Amino acid sequence: MGVKKIPTLGLILAILFFIAGVLGVFLPMLPGVPLVFLGTIIYGLLSGFPGGLGPRFYLGQGALTVLAVISEYLLGIWGTKKYGGSGLAVKGGVFGALLGTVLFGPLGFFFGSFLGAALGGLISSEDFHRAVSIGYGTTMGFLLGMLAKLALAAAMIIWFFLVI
Repeated sequence: MGVKKIPTLGLILAILFFIAGVLGVFLPMLPGVPLVFLGTIIYGLLSGFPGGLGPRFYLGQGALTVLAVISEYLLGIWGTKKYGGSGLAVKGGVFGALLGTVLFGPLGFFFGSFLGAALGGLISSEDFHRAVSIGYGTTMGFLLGMLAKLALAAAMIIWFFLVI
């Protein structure tokens, strides 16, 4: 006797993971895009990997997940460096984004990244205007990273629904 297929339960769980994954794009304490990928895996396991849910699909989904995770960090660093920030400004932006989110929710992410990067820039350059510019660049980089993650998560979800 084969594996019992439960596609409806799998679809419900996948959708819940997709929702959590999209929320995770905006909330740093959730893994975001990896949750979307996990949702596709859970659906496959519970439904017997129907239709187009083969190795090519899962390799593609995995590649998009890795790209999303990497793009978030690289775009944040790019924004900081583009506006003259140092490694201290990058670290300050990341720490500020995390702390800001914990203390003030999703909007705290932007304020925290700005203030953390600006403070790191001020410590390293001692120039207030340059520090503000670094904070702005870091925040824009993080925002671009967030938009890239959202676009990749949407592409993964759409691809999933096209093949099931």
